Amino acid sequence: MYIKRINMKNRNSKGQFIKGHKHTEEALEKNRIWHIGNRRSEETKEKIRLATLGNTSHLGYNHSPEAIEKMRKKRKEYWETTPNRDKHIGKIIASSHVKPNNCELELLRLFNEVAPNEWDYVGDGQFILAGKNPDLMNINGKKQVAELFGDFYHRGEDTQER
Repeated sequence: MYIKRINMKNRNSKGQFIKGHKHTEEALEKNRIWHIGNRRSEETKEKIRLATLGNTSHLGYNHSPEAIEKMRKKRKEYWETTPNRDKHIGKIIASSHVKPNNCELELLRLFNEVAPNEWDYVGDGQFILAGKNPDLMNINGKKQVAELFGDFYHRGEDTQER
């Protein structure tokens, strides 16, 4: 049985064309002709109106400061009480494909010069401690972590609080 392979370059995971796909002039013309005269009936328009009735759009809506504070407290409470929080945070960080920057690589190189094969990069979400993701961790059984505070992400932070 012959299975036709689909070029996934211009398709999503389901094989559908992705947004931004460039159609040929011929395809656009065929599509235009096919849709000429196809209008929604009044009955269909009424069904759509009734289905969306009461659903207000949040476009242009701003929450009050009290509502923002209430949402902030609830979200903070959720993250403090949710089970497997550290695992969840690790998956979030891992999904962003974080890699060590040049400063972290240099720090790891210096640590490995002083103590060979004792330190490893874990800033990609491998290890979470109290909801924080350190950059380096001692893998020799010692409970040591190292965090490099660069100016780009930690500007204005107090290192003692972190």
